[in-house]
Amino acid sequence: MSDFARPYLDKPSLLLMRRTAEVLDLPHTVCRRRSCRRANRCRWSFRETGMPCCRANLTPSRRWGFDAIVDLAARMRDNGGRSEAMTYASRHADERLLENLAVLVGWQALAGWQRRLYRRFLKLRAKAPPPDLPGFDPTRPPPPA
Repeated sequence: MSDFARPYLDKPSLLLMRRTAEVLDLPHTVCRRRSCRRANRCRWSFRETGMPCCRANLTPSRRWGFDAIVDLAARMRDNGGRSEAMTYASRHADERLLENLAVLVGWQALAGWQRRLYRRFLKLRAKAPPPDLPGFDPTRPPPPA
């Protein structure tokens, strides 16, 4: 999931990538751009791909986590609140951590009327039981070592 051409590089997806970088504190910790470090915000991206510049400085396992959070946040943005069956509340602890980060990223990337729909999704998600299994879902591909 790390290095592939994303078919959905529209402005909202680029915003999700920037917000993911900010939630993971990448502008301050790994970005080589001074303006990103000083503002602690993602301000630079590659023209060809639209990826944040700090993503290129990540190791393969961290890049996997970054891409997993962006993909989950995009799915939550597109499907969240529209179906009670899709709460994105995994029973696996590490999977739930990724989902919680994706919820935070999704919330920061929305504005106005979209947040009302997303609040409904958050209320449904809050009713889910806490995770009771360790690790990731066995049906999901594991992160690279």
